[in-house]
Amino acid sequence: MRSFFISAITGSLLVAASPLLSRTARPNSIPSPYSASDYITTHDLRRIQSRSVSFDTPDVPSRYGRLSQSGPDVDERRHIEAPRLARRDDDSPCGDDLFPSTVRHVTINIGTPPYPFRLIVDTGSGDLAIKLKGLQLSGQASSVSTEGWDTSQSSTYTPATTTPTAFHISYADNTQILGNRGSDIVAYGALSSRQSIDPVSYARGLFPHPGEDGILGLDIGPSLYTGHQTFLQTLADNQQIASRVFGVVLDNGLPDEKALTLGKLDQTMYKGGTCQALTCWSKIKYYPVNEPITWLIQSGGFQVGPNGPITYGFTAHIDTGSYATWASETVALDLYRRTGAQRFEESNGSVSYWYRCDADLPQVFIRFGREKYKFDTDALRLKDDGKRPGYCQTGVQVDPTNKSDYPYVVVGATFLKSYFLAFDVDNKRVGFAERAT
Repeated sequence: MRSFFISAITGSLLVAASPLLSRTARPNSIPSPYSASDYITTHDLRRIQSRSVSFDTPDVPSRYGRLSQSGPDVDERRHIEAPRLARRDDDSPCGDDLFPSTVRHVTINIGTPPYPFRLIVDTGSGDLAIKLKGLQLSGQASSVSTEGWDTSQSSTYTPATTTPTAFHISYADNTQILGNRGSDIVAYGALSSRQSIDPVSYARGLFPHPGEDGILGLDIGPSLYTGHQTFLQTLADNQQIASRVFGVVLDNGLPDEKALTLGKLDQTMYKGGTCQALTCWSKIKYYPVNEPITWLIQSGGFQVGPNGPITYGFTAHIDTGSYATWASETVALDLYRRTGAQRFEESNGSVSYWYRCDADLPQVFIRFGREKYKFDTDALRLKDDGKRPGYCQTGVQVDPTNKSDYPYVVVGATFLKSYFLAFDVDNKRVGFAERAT
């Protein structure tokens, strides 16, 4: 039986084709009561749990309970997702200095008078989510956050009036966020516009770090969760920017205006951007995006050594908000086999893979088109976190949520921090260039 992805939204089911089907290959008709607008394809591969069910299933069981029929005022989506950028606890697979140092935060001003917030630059989502002052934190040391946004202090904040007015997102690792939607004036540098916002009033397992105020979603299309336009799209609609492009450098040592540019690319941030000499060969190389919703491109696979063997090719999700790189089991095991990772069985019955910290690892590259891009050894082999002396966690982790054989990789900050990244919504493409020194 063909596998489908299921999500509960305001009392209806969203049905998606198998990841082997593209958007253009979907059926010509969708059985009632599902409309074409309810049809989700491969962009939800990482986010929604794959199950074999019939179209007329009224109440879908999941490994985290049942997908309830929510009321009209609540948008509830339960889905599978890799461990996310905002989640850090004692069971994290990475050393404590990996997060949040590998992801990039920028200051966004919200409201009237404007109040500054530090948001994660996240190309893996489309929402602008802000934690509220008094945010209830479940499963953390403090039950109520003393930081966050007080909407009552902004004269321009407007709560949502159209249904659903609330949102509730549950992740596969049992983390959750929920709250009531609204909008306010949002500004980044000289750019400003009224923007839909998701003020988070409750979080389980998220927002543990002081000074981490939320997420600036910059997906290629509207939010998968709420349908809101991204801040970039809102700026374009209001003629604040001429082009729907933006550049990202994941370096927390840079000023915000260099790390993230909206509506333009900073040519001083990559080699070949400002010089005409023959040695300036690194100019941006672009690759087409597979889907109109999220930043998916095709990769030829991991290559081990400059001229060595290549793993399975895969679909790559370019996700600046993911602190690590996550691969489907098929791809990850192929890479581990070729790079000498050692397999360990854990006490809970799970399996993990580690490199010896003193091992001389081969160079590893990710191939896009005809080019290969080096994966820094320091990012391929994370620091020894003391859990297994003498061994270091792999920088490419097995995505525990991807149970299919479909080759898929969430390319996160451990890899992306080495490059200048160009995201072009208008031409549906992602570009890489060597960073300027």
